[in-house]
Amino acid sequence: MTWANHRDKLNQLYEQGVSERDIGRYVERWRLWVRSGAEVVEGWELGFLLNLKLKHLLR
Repeated sequence: MTWANHRDKLNQLYEQGVSERDIGRYVERWRLWVRSGAEVVEGWELGFLLNLKLKHLLR
């Protein structure tokens, strides 16, 4: 459930026009929170953010 909530929040922030810098800050805070209790697969956030950016650029 954690990943699904994070993915939904990223979509919401991106659609609201939040800057990439601020989205990056959110991702870092989320990663710190997750790492306090679980391992995070490295690199998946970057892939997700790039995919979002491509989807919005191709509209």
